[in-house]
Amino acid sequence: MSADRSRRVSGVLFLGFLAQLNGCATPEYVKLKRPDKAVHTGIAAPLVALSPTEYNQTVRDLFGLDRANTTWWWTFPPEVGVGGFEGLADGQSPSAYSTEQLQQAAHHFASYTLSAPGFLACEAWDTLSEGAQATCGWESLMAFAPRVWRRPLTEDESQRLQAFYAVGLEEGSAAAAVENATSFLLQAPQFIYRIEHSHLEIPSTEVVALDDYEVASRLSYFLWDSMPDDVLLAEAAAGRLGTRSEVEAQARRMLADWRARQAVVHFHRQWLGMLDIHSIDRPVRPMARPMGSIPHRRWTRPVTSSGRAP
Repeated sequence: MSADRSRRVSGVLFLGFLAQLNGCATPEYVKLKRPDKAVHTGIAAPLVALSPTEYNQTVRDLFGLDRANTTWWWTFPPEVGVGGFEGLADGQSPSAYSTEQLQQAAHHFASYTLSAPGFLACEAWDTLSEGAQATCGWESLMAFAPRVWRRPLTEDESQRLQAFYAVGLEEGSAAAAVENATSFLLQAPQFIYRIEHSHLEIPSTEVVALDDYEVASRLSYFLWDSMPDDVLLAEAAAGRLGTRSEVEAQARRMLADWRARQAVVHFHRQWLGMLDIHSIDRPVRPMARPMGSIPHRRWTRPVTSSGRAP
């Protein structure tokens, strides 16, 4: 098989498999009320948490962290998984330890808040008075929170966040209050889980249309293993993710992004069991060039990216 054909076959396998995981496999699972609508689902969507990979890549994009130098990457306990794949509800088993790790990760990443590109709604933070910092911190959080939760906050959620921020201001500096509020956002179910509110008050037997923000999240975690970017969130805010053509336009844009290639590589590493290579026992009589002697990244990336071995 040629390299080009291998890449095409791998791409089809990848997209077909992920379509099944996202509930899009057959007409029995996806039913359309109107042919112009983009996404409907006739089955209840499971409550799925961000996988370790999705969590880290989401905070990377959220805080503008360096994708080349991943010393910031948080090591979570691995998921049980399903068939070697993470990010599936049946393979996720919450525990006291994983909950503790989520709390610690939230505190850790919250420390990046004030230095995150585009976070502050004001300039020269360090030169502002305490009162001005408090005002700027709140305005910045109100713009930042919808990106964290991947949708606008409700009035009740905004009030609870403001109350939490006010307590932080009473107990410490504006900078500390901002970090504590960010940690609050990162520990909330709205961040940790990919919750689809369209299903909450409707019987599971009915066909339900996903709203634009839910479509945006499905697209981004389907193609990028990460959060929606500003363009996708803007399209959701404008109500422009409601038809097939609108979704297709965004999908084509996203597939041209480096994050799509990274997601394909990660898929193949899970599919082929490459993430577990270092746990394989060495043979009693080693080969002339044992697989373990070849650095993991030197041979997995060429294979998964181009279909050719080094």
